[in-house]
Amino acid sequence: MPGTWLTKEFVDKVAKLNRERLLNRWAEQALKQLKEPLDSTCLHVLNLLWWALENQKLAFRDQDQRVWLENTVSLMPTWNPESVMEVFERSDDGDELDWESILNLKPEEKPDPVNLAAELVEQLHSRIVASGGY
Repeated sequence: MPGTWLTKEFVDKVAKLNRERLLNRWAEQALKQLKEPLDSTCLHVLNLLWWALENQKLAFRDQDQRVWLENTVSLMPTWNPESVMEVFERSDDGDELDWESILNLKPEEKPDPVNLAAELVEQLHSRIVASGGY
């Protein structure tokens, strides 16, 4: 998904967020488990969502919801990477989300790739609906 917006500063931000943010580390582990290539120019959470979409691992209530998700996720790599992570890490009210609880994980347990992708979609949908964008 490279484009003219892909600068060294942007790639450096992505790399830092991929290293530092738990969701990105989990997504990286999931992608490795799935033997999927890692794209260093994109946040791992977005790479995992693309994997789930391309491999039809997500359930949708209708085709419109799938198209909406594909369109949204295809644009997100061009957003400010911190803004992307805020969508996934904060509730509609701005509170930090507890992903271990959302995913029902025991201490040190790693999330299932499909379950993680599905919950990321739920969070994305929730945030977009709350902002009046869907």
